[in-house]
Amino acid sequence: MFIENTFNILFRFLTTIFIMSNIEFKELKYGFKFGDTTIERHMSDEKKGWVVLGVETSKHKLQIYVTKTGKVRIHDEHGKEWLPLNDN
Repeated sequence: MFIENTFNILFRFLTTIFIMSNIEFKELKYGFKFGDTTIERHMSDEKKGWVVLGVETSKHKLQIYVTKTGKVRIHDEHGKEWLPLNDN
């Protein structure tokens, strides 16, 4: 339920923004397509509070793992983790 609520909030927010543009927008069963990007909810654990989203473009497939405390891990289709740049 947590992932569905989070995803629905994100979806409504982005839908409002994207409707104003001429870029293709299409609602999917578990997400949406906007231009060359497909965003879908993959799985969640309601008890532990984590969620996994997928972001796919013509050049990349990413899996975004978010913990209940907000920590984010991003992995590509090869299992390589995308690390944040050091912003110091």
